[in-house]
Amino acid sequence: MSEAVFAKPPAHGRIANWLGPQISQRLLDHAQEQRENFQVSAIGSGESKRIDLSLRQSRRLRQLGDLEDELRGRARETLPAMFQQLGATRFEPSKFELEMVAHGDGAFYGKHRDTNVLAGPKFSNRRIISAVYYFHRVPKAFSGGTLRIYSFVGDQDAGAFIDVEPTTTRWSSFRLGFRTRFCRWSVPPAGSRIRVLPSIAGFAARACAT
Repeated sequence: MSEAVFAKPPAHGRIANWLGPQISQRLLDHAQEQRENFQVSAIGSGESKRIDLSLRQSRRLRQLGDLEDELRGRARETLPAMFQQLGATRFEPSKFELEMVAHGDGAFYGKHRDTNVLAGPKFSNRRIISAVYYFHRVPKAFSGGTLRIYSFVGDQDAGAFIDVEPTTTRWSSFRLGFRTRFCRWSVPPAGSRIRVLPSIAGFAARACAT
């Protein structure tokens, strides 16, 4: 197989206006109500789980309240479109991992592979597909925050990665195993309409298989 295949950016999916303005507003309201419960984002899992501010700076929330079942249902309904856009083999997820991540000035996530440690002899609960739904207040009061997805062997060379802009209400999905990074957010103090919560948040869903 040609090495050029591994240097190409991976397929990714995009669905504009995935939830619509009403649910996006409910997500914002929930984030505001739960602002004191956001925790510093960690990296890794299990015994290797840790906080490393040199690699990741953001805050996340796992308690999604009444929205959790609705979001899980929407993610499941979106699976056929994701499979088609990603060219992925269809499978029935054993679970969806859901979280809300808030980003303020200086937030970022350095280059990493968005997958978990394969557990057990049969590699149970493997993450297969990851997706991010951006939402923020309008008008937009930040810059940066681009999701960059690299090819298997690419780095900074032109054509070796793709950039997904943090467009509000957009659902973006990608297959696991590729390196990704979230570029640094910049939120001018005078531009933010929220003081107690960072200006942009994302809802992340990961489909896992047993």
